[in-house]
Amino acid sequence: MTKKVTFPDEEKEWIIYMKEGCPFCQMVLDHIKNNNLDNDKKINIFYVDKDFSRDEFKEEYGQDATFPRGYLVIKKKQKQDKDKDKIIFIGGSKEIKDSLG
Repeated sequence: MTKKVTFPDEEKEWIIYMKEGCPFCQMVLDHIKNNNLDNDKKINIFYVDKDFSRDEFKEEYGQDATFPRGYLVIKKKQKQDKDKDKIIFIGGSKEIKDSLG
């Protein structure tokens, strides 16, 4: 049995890059909507050609990067000088849905 461990001094936030018309992106959106995840999780969704250009995306993540592309950001509530936010690459649609629950 997997036990979820929570840390009261940390907040989680998801960043998901998507493309209009992408069936895998739509699966993630449906998962978020059908499970009301946007009500209890901080999920930021950005779209190519609306929030950023394809060139910016490819320059940042490489020519082979695909959509959707998800990241988990773990933020410390009480930051010390040495504490930094952790940004973890999650993966594509399956991995994003798994991480969201």
